[in-house]
Amino acid sequence: MNETFEPQQTREFVQQLTKYSRRIFSYILTLVPNHCDAEEIFQETSATLWEKYAEFDSGTNFAAWACRVAYFKTLNFRSRQKHRPLTFSDTFIEQVDAEMLTAGDSLDDAYRALADCYAKLNCKDQQLVEQRYRPGISTADIARAMGRSKLWVYRALARIHRQLFDCVTRAIS
Repeated sequence: MNETFEPQQTREFVQQLTKYSRRIFSYILTLVPNHCDAEEIFQETSATLWEKYAEFDSGTNFAAWACRVAYFKTLNFRSRQKHRPLTFSDTFIEQVDAEMLTAGDSLDDAYRALADCYAKLNCKDQQLVEQRYRPGISTADIARAMGRSKLWVYRALARIHRQLFDCVTRAIS
């Protein structure tokens, strides 16, 4: 733990990391295909961000700084994994890095819009979406539980996805 921080600095760090953790993790996940690897890199990144937070210029872009640290943590992780075949080339990683850094703010806007649009769905539609994206639950499982056909579930989800897409598109344009 960085004991040189004042309570206010600690609070600021926690607020920043909390605000951008999903974005940082998503960024890492674009660089490594394995979720477990991404979690490990995210933990290493978070620890480094804490250790180096005193070097961060308050008022600048925390997310960009954090993603830069995550990029180097990812490269370091890849170099330690020499025994495993690499799924992505270094060139690909560099291209994804450049794209994600430029798209970062618009992704934050899209996440916020999606959360707002999701909240506007009726309760039954929210429940259907939650069931569909619950790990280990298939569309067939949902159809059986609801006493509906798989086709009905697919059509309902398509309708909900279209609603969300249209709502998010309106919100960010």
